[in-house]
This record gives sequence, C-alpha cells and structure tokens, in this order.
Amino acid sequence: MTLWKFYKDEISKGLGLEYIELREKFESLIVVFYKKELLEWYLSKPSSQAFLGGLGYEGHMTLEEKLQLLRERFSCSCPDEVGIFLGYPIEDIQGFIKNEGKNSLMCRYWKVYANPDRAQELFETYDKAKASIARSIISNTTLSAPDINYRPN
Repeated sequence: MTLWKFYKDEISKGLGLEYIELREKFESLIVVFYKKELLEWYLSKPSSQAFLGGLGYEGHMTLEEKLQLLRERFSCSCPDEVGIFLGYPIEDIQGFIKNEGKNSLMCRYWKVYANPDRAQELFETYDKAKASIARSIISNTTLSAPDINYRPN
C-alpha cells in the first residue's frame, strides 16, 4: 500500500490508464484501472445505460460522476453494478442478481450465466493484460498498456 500511494500516478501514467480508488479498508485497497474512452463507450451502450439508470446513474452524468457514485456505493459493500464498470457482460450481471450468485455456468473473474464461449474469450484477454502489466512492473521496464481495446458485442 505504501508503494502504491507513493507511485500510483507514475504507474497510471506509465500504463496510459486512469484509475479510481474505490475503497480502502485496513491493509487493502481496491483500485480500478481504465481507459476513459473505452469505459465511456461501454457505459454509453443502451443496455448499460438502462441497467445503470435503474440504479440511479443518470444519463446526463459524466464518467467521473458515475465513478464517484460507484465509490460511494462501495463504502458499504460491493455493488452489483461494479460489473458494468469492469466490462462484464450485462447478461452475466443480471444472471448473478437473478440467481443470487448461484447456478452459474462457470466462474473465473466473474460468474457466467450466458454465453460461456464469449466469457472464455474475455477471460483470456484479461489474463493477457494482467500478465503484461505484471511483467512490466516486475522487470521495472517502461510500462506499456496491453491491448485492452477489446469491445464485446
């Protein structure tokens, strides 16, 4: 945590990503990295807007306002809508809510309730991004963001 607090802006800049600290608790911190334009695109999808609109995220809100609302909701628990901000398929988020977290088809980064082939493709994309960033940090080389421009249908 001490290293993160000292180097967070340098890490973010080196990765070419923005970040938000969602919750700090005891000796842990939840941080989400994102590409602003990609997250704005994903949140602007009609399905994302409809889902978030039902939870109080107004259509006129800026990305920063939506992220602040997410942070506020994170102070009590992990809100279901975090999946939208992480790029999870809406069908899986809705399936998680409907099934109360049970009866998933598979589970890795999230519980999958629909289209496991697409989910597996996303899992592999996440794995590659995570490995690339870890290698850059461990080798102390210039950080470069992996290709995370994947846009699911």
